[in-house]
Parts: sequence; C-alpha cells; structure tokens
Amino acid sequence: MGWQLTKDHMYIKKIHHFIPVLPCFPSAEAEHDLATLVNMSNIGLLLMYFKILIPSASSHKMTHFEISIVSDTVCPWCYIGLRNLQAAIAQRTAKSPTDTFSLTWDPFQLNPQAPRGQTVDKRASYEKKLGVDGARTVFERLTSAGETAGIQFSFDGRTGNTLDSHRLLELARKISDVSEATSGQATHSQADLQTRLAEELFADYFERERDITDHEVLKKAALRAGLDERGIDILAFLASDDLVDLVQREASAQREEGINGVPHFTINDDILASVREVGEKTTSSALSSLT
Repeated sequence: MGWQLTKDHMYIKKIHHFIPVLPCFPSAEAEHDLATLVNMSNIGLLLMYFKILIPSASSHKMTHFEISIVSDTVCPWCYIGLRNLQAAIAQRTAKSPTDTFSLTWDPFQLNPQAPRGQTVDKRASYEKKLGVDGARTVFERLTSAGETAGIQFSFDGRTGNTLDSHRLLELARKISDVSEATSGQATHSQADLQTRLAEELFADYFERERDITDHEVLKKAALRAGLDERGIDILAFLASDDLVDLVQREASAQREEGINGVPHFTINDDILASVREVGEKTTSSALSSLT
C-alpha cells in the first residue's frame, strides 16, 4: 500500500475542534513530504461528518440517510472513517431520533495485482513503500488517530489480496437483499450484517494481527458478525469462484467513475464525499444539502 498526496485538502473547524482524516491511495510511490502527510485530511469525510451532525433549523422531519461506502478492508483510514461515521450517526440520532440510516459497502482494492494465496509481512510492506522513517511517521499518525476513534492499531501480521474479504462482504449484502425481498423489509440484524462484517474484518486486520486472506479467519469473522451458517457453507463459498467476477467488476467500476482513493462516501445519491470534492462544493452548501 502506498500513499499519494493531493493538493485538494483542507481542514474544517467546528467549535475549535479539528478532525483530521487521510485517505488511502493505491499509489506505489513512496511518500516524501511527510510533514504534509501528517497535516492532510479527507475533506469529504469531514463534510459528511458535520452534515450528519447539524439538524435543520426548522422543525425536523424524519429523514432516511442511505450511505454508500467505497473502501478496502486493508485501508486504515476506512476503519477510522467508519468509527467517525458511527459517532456522527449516534449524535445525529440523539438530536433527531426519528432519522434512519442504512449503510452499504462497495469494493475497492488498493493492490488488486497482489497474488491471491500469497501474503507478505505487513510492517515490511509499509517500510518498502515509505522507507523505515516514513513508515514510522505513518504508524505514529495512525496510532494517534486510532486512539481518538477507539482503535488500537497494530502494524504486525500478514497482508495480501483482499478479493475474498470483499466477496464475503458482497455475500452479506445479498443475504440482506434476499431477506428484504422475501419479507418486504430486512430485519435490523440482517440490515446491519454487512457493516458488522466490515467491522470484524477491520478489527481482525488492524487490531488482532490476523490474516484476512485466510479462509478460516474470514469464516470466523462472518460468524461473529452474525452470518447464519445454516444453508451456507462459508468455506466452500470462499473456495469457489462465486462473486469473483462481480466484485472485480464493481471494483473496476469505482476507478472508472474516478474514485482513486478511499474511503469514499455517497450520501442519498447526492454528496460524493472524497478528496476530489474540494472546490466543487462550498462548505455552506455541502453542510445544508442534507438538512
């Protein structure tokens, strides 16, 4: 995984508090301007964070937020972004308890060329891309941001191709979709299945030092997330080619649509939250668009 800077970055200040977030990019270039790296933020995530927090000035009516998240399961800023999003939703819900939220996860691979079935040392892969000093700076940055978000990052373990983890997330989505089509609505547990699985995968990879290319690790994550094994042989699914083409097409489509870094959020089919949005929408219009 590499890091690439963009000129389109800034901070938004609310009540004298800055929330910095940096997106992951699939660039193979080592990061040289580490000072800028430390001070950079994902403007889209910050806009999304504050939009959800700010209720309408007029009498509030129930609003349903459909949030689509493009991410990779080995992107640390996607994990931090999820935690910030959950905190924002909790605060919004406290102010506007009739509001509802649904989250869906779409695949993106930072390193789709990584050979399936092969892994490399995670820490060594960072150091190869960034150099020892550069990796240390990134680790310090992530550790600090993680602690704020309630994440205890560990940078040891193995890393590899994330295709199978995305296939499992897609399976969770299909289970929720089938439930909704059958009963007219997905239960709360089924609707959250994809997000719970994403959380388990992030925690396995970033906190538990587990290899999320390993099918046994993926199976256990799915079961903890609540994927009912009855009628679904998870290991047989992972050993097959089911959903491989679909996930690869979807991941490729993200790039064709101009998504080159993650996390990337779409809210109610309107706000595309990413570093590319800087300058395309003013802060005031972005903040008011969902309230």
